[in-house]
Amino acid sequence: MKKIMIFTLFAGLCSMLAAADFKHPGFSCSDKNKIAAALANADTPIRRCSVLIVQRLTEKAPEDFTELCKIVDEVTANADFSSETARNRYRMILKKQFPLYREQCKALQRDAIEFCIQNPSEHDAHYFLRIKDLFTTAQRYAGIKSCLLKYNYQPQFTLTLIERLVELGIDLENVDVKADLDKLNKKFSLKLVRDKAAWTPVVQNIRTALSTF
Repeated sequence: MKKIMIFTLFAGLCSMLAAADFKHPGFSCSDKNKIAAALANADTPIRRCSVLIVQRLTEKAPEDFTELCKIVDEVTANADFSSETARNRYRMILKKQFPLYREQCKALQRDAIEFCIQNPSEHDAHYFLRIKDLFTTAQRYAGIKSCLLKYNYQPQFTLTLIERLVELGIDLENVDVKADLDKLNKKFSLKLVRDKAAWTPVVQNIRTALSTF
């Protein structure tokens, strides 16, 4: 139930930021007109909070990750979320998103990674997928594997993670990649019952990789 709730919250975040009448200005945006236009159409708490944080960071870049977290906390404090659980979930995601996607905040990634370690969530997969220089190959492999086994993602993103897992696994001598793929095969094969068309490419990719190792 907890995994389903986490996935639902994360999926809700993504869908809210991509609504038809609302266009997110981009995490690195500094165009005041685009930010103002986004705010005018930001009719949900997470939309408004995300854009307000972009606005705040455009006015002044945070000196460190602690300051970024303070900004996120301040912006989300009075937002009309459905519950405190939702507020805290979105707060955590926003704190992880900006060091990853805002160019001016990338210097904060090392501290953001430590935050991820202390506050694990489904969004951590994006760190292991995108950041290369702050992780060893073994750390990225272990992180992606853990996320795939622990959380639920959309089929296309799941496929991307599995492809990267296999790429990383090729270079690791002391890791039983085949055993890990076997676990993933069992997990995702069960999803064929619900949506065969969506999950067949994922399962096929895993089984092809299994025959390679």
